[in-house]
Amino acid sequence: MSKIVNHNYSQRTEPASGFKTLEEFYPFYLGEHCNQINRRLHITGTTLSQIIIAYALIRQKYKWIIGAVVQGYAWAWVGHFIFEKK
Repeated sequence: MSKIVNHNYSQRTEPASGFKTLEEFYPFYLGEHCNQINRRLHITGTTLSQIIIAYALIRQKYKWIIGAVVQGYAWAWVGHFIFEKK
């Protein structure tokens, strides 16, 4: 079994003017998503959201889009609150 490593890339905060390039943003992103389980939960939620949205559009069940967004965020919230402790 592989060991889960939590990296502390930095304690960077978002600049008041926002991020202007991916090179500025990416270290901040890595710092907010150090935990491997958190990143996997994000991927799961995003993938399921895309599948549900595609289904909703094909079947014209537009209310499902709301559920797709909510469930997508739920996976991310679990990852941040439980595994990242943020």
